[in-house]
Amino acid sequence: MTPQSTFMIFVAVSEGQMENLRNLLATMNKTVAHADPNNKLVPFGRFDRLHFARFTIIEANTADEVKAFGLTPRPWRPSLTFFCDFDGDRDSFLAELVEHAGPGIKKIFALCDGFPEEDSKLLEWLKENNIQPEANYINWIGRTVKQVHEEDALHKSLSSYLQEHFNDIDKENTLDLRQKLLSYVEMEKHAGRLSLTPPEPTPREWKIRNLLHMLGIPLILLLLSPLILLFAPFFFIRLRMLESTDPELFIRPDREHIKKLTVQEDWYASNQYNVFGDIKPGLFRLYTLKFILLLTDYVARHIYNRGFLARIKTIHFARWVLVDNNQKAFFASNYDGLLTLAPASVLAIKWI
Repeated sequence: MTPQSTFMIFVAVSEGQMENLRNLLATMNKTVAHADPNNKLVPFGRFDRLHFARFTIIEANTADEVKAFGLTPRPWRPSLTFFCDFDGDRDSFLAELVEHAGPGIKKIFALCDGFPEEDSKLLEWLKENNIQPEANYINWIGRTVKQVHEEDALHKSLSSYLQEHFNDIDKENTLDLRQKLLSYVEMEKHAGRLSLTPPEPTPREWKIRNLLHMLGIPLILLLLSPLILLFAPFFFIRLRMLESTDPELFIRPDREHIKKLTVQEDWYASNQYNVFGDIKPGLFRLYTLKFILLLTDYVARHIYNRGFLARIKTIHFARWVLVDNNQKAFFASNYDGLLTLAPASVLAIKWI
């Protein structure tokens, strides 16, 4: 099994470069907000391990809402985030990224703060600026891009075969039908028209880390259970106090903003979703959020890792990231289906 990895870059856009950045990113597009796989800047189609990739400009359009909590809004400069979900380890993928798209990546991030001028430092800069998510979800751990394409070709081939031989098939004899389909697949493989590649061996280091994580988190919680039970009543009392006294905020983007974002949605079977906003003030809320994300990451890695996130099976990848010294949170996902909620390419919410 080949496990999936992710990386994410989050940097501030340089003063006076926002319009230049928007125009440059737009040159990558085949349709509105969807990159051409063969674009000249970052030719995503050349990366056979890549599931999803995204450039997104993050603006805190509702930053003033924290005033309701008696806080002075923290200044937030518009930032560019770039993240990918891919098969295999992070370091080798970043090396491929630099090899095939180094000039384009440099051209994009040259419009952001702190980007090195030396060409030789690009790979090092990407590694140093990678932000690890607090929680990460993968729809089916181990299902590679190659496997997805091969299974798609298999599905189309079997569908075509069944349509051509519809009148010759005994639909009541399922065992005979299954044998015919298996024989057909073997003949197609032998002819070179189908390929079903066996999975690669699971990397030993990944297996060890995953096993330690699977056993370690419950063990730590078990050891801490006396303290957790002792403080649980105080936790829920404090939580209820905050719920009762927090100001009620009704954040509603204007229609023009919604219209602008809606143009980017529903071009293909899959959509993207981004949410960015402030975390409510106080260590109590921050550590509560961190604990929730710890549990979210655990169940995503060890329980909901075969096509479902709880009862949802349309999400491909999702991540929860804390930024700005744990003052703000960012959520991003890729999923199948239409966007039925208010478009949220750049929305802000209050977390916890």
